[in-house]
Amino acid sequence: MSDDKDWKGEVAIEVYRDGAKPTVKAVGDAVGSVVKVLLSPFKMLADAGLVRIERLAERLAGKVPPERLQLPPGPIAGPAVLHYMMLGEGDDAAELREMFETLLLASMDSETAATAHPAFVSMLSQMTREEAWILKSIDRDRYYASDVFRLDERGANAGPLGTHTLLGVDVVEDPRVRMRCISNLDRLGILRISMGSSGAYDQADALSAYIDKLYAPVNTYGHAGLIEVTPLGLQFLKTCCGRTPDATVDR
Repeated sequence: MSDDKDWKGEVAIEVYRDGAKPTVKAVGDAVGSVVKVLLSPFKMLADAGLVRIERLAERLAGKVPPERLQLPPGPIAGPAVLHYMMLGEGDDAAELREMFETLLLASMDSETAATAHPAFVSMLSQMTREEAWILKSIDRDRYYASDVFRLDERGANAGPLGTHTLLGVDVVEDPRVRMRCISNLDRLGILRISMGSSGAYDQADALSAYIDKLYAPVNTYGHAGLIEVTPLGLQFLKTCCGRTPDATVDR
């Protein structure tokens, strides 16, 4: 009886092996593809060589007075350089590369190193070039905003038209793309969208004129709000963009 069981077991194992061969091969191919994808950033670094990284380090170190030069912290230097290299050298990522450079530079200077938070690397890596443009355009700490609604011929609410602000209007023309960017910057904690809040009234008339022109001849009305730079956002702008927005004075 035991011999019969052993024989059946061997047959079952062999059948299993034969049946599994295509699956095992497919899994092996899939794993190989995943490995290639995961290794691609490091292969790119190897292909590009260390020359570009060495030149970057020498250029940044040359901007710091020798008595203040220090080693950048590993949690900033390693991820920042990797993301920097992955951006390539095209003009479309110039602003993001510049922000990574500014962050690295701050982390190498003993006078500014305390402002360089490791989280800034992750925040930068989750931004688009349009979001970098918007950040570089910020010149104040608060922007007037409005939830805009369409009015029908009777003056009743006929549906939302979206949220609008003058923040980034000169660098990202499409209002839908601009608000998507601002929403992501809100998610990252750099900006805070507060609809229903009040303030920054000095921008209200200009925003109203922009909305009227955008939707003419449709009649609209809006609910006021604010887009503010958060305390973390102020530190981010100072460290990664080298700028400190002016404080808004309400009228």
